[in-house]
Amino acid sequence: MVLFVDDLNMPIKEYYGAQPPIELLRQWHDHRGWYNRKELKKFEITDLIMVSAMGPPGGGRTFITERLKRHYSTLAYTELQDESISQIFRTITDYFFAPFDEGVREIIPQAIASTLSIFKQALQDLLPTPAKCHYLFNLRDIWRVFLGVCSLNSRRANDIETVVRCWCHEIHRVFGDRLTDKGDLTWMKDQIHTQLNNVFDMDSEQVYVHDRLIFASFMTQEVENRMYEEVTDLQAMKDTIEEYLDNYNQSNSITMPLVMFFD
Repeated sequence: MVLFVDDLNMPIKEYYGAQPPIELLRQWHDHRGWYNRKELKKFEITDLIMVSAMGPPGGGRTFITERLKRHYSTLAYTELQDESISQIFRTITDYFFAPFDEGVREIIPQAIASTLSIFKQALQDLLPTPAKCHYLFNLRDIWRVFLGVCSLNSRRANDIETVVRCWCHEIHRVFGDRLTDKGDLTWMKDQIHTQLNNVFDMDSEQVYVHDRLIFASFMTQEVENRMYEEVTDLQAMKDTIEEYLDNYNQSNSITMPLVMFFD
């Protein structure tokens, strides 16, 4: 059996520097098990390979004890350069946005650069802590942003404003949805506004023209005709979701008593 331990250096240190979760893992490496103090018996785990991962110390991450580190064979890798990341997503977006107008295609490199800028700034400012252990960002987040943007249809979203609004929505969805306090949410809004002004040369009023910026494809129950587009009627969206919920509850013995509301 292979046991994978992620964020190995995330446990917070106690007053004297001890990390009890780390020490429990170290005991297995040293003794292949633990002692049951009630029954005075040793609990052994055999045929186990332990694999762990951790990021560089900083934020909520700490240095782990050498007594544990000596049991591992360490493997590290360097981050991709910005140009390499940009080239990857330029290749993907050039293929998808080929049917779009030239004006739309011209802003895609700006969207890639802005996404990369926000991603790198998030790595510096939104550090994981024991209270925010989910503040973990990697290249999959950039991919998720353009997965949403590349869901647009050239027949319904073939203009610059709609594509930029979709990009802002995806940034909020991928990066902003995991933020937990007002300070971090304000940081997210400031980052988007900075990119809109400095990179896209657009004002926030041009993007946030409705109460909420939402893109979705579930507004119609005809799966074959679904398109990823902006939802401007929030009440219609709420009614649609409640209709899906009613259909589910009527067709399943175990129902979901959910209440739909805007936060």
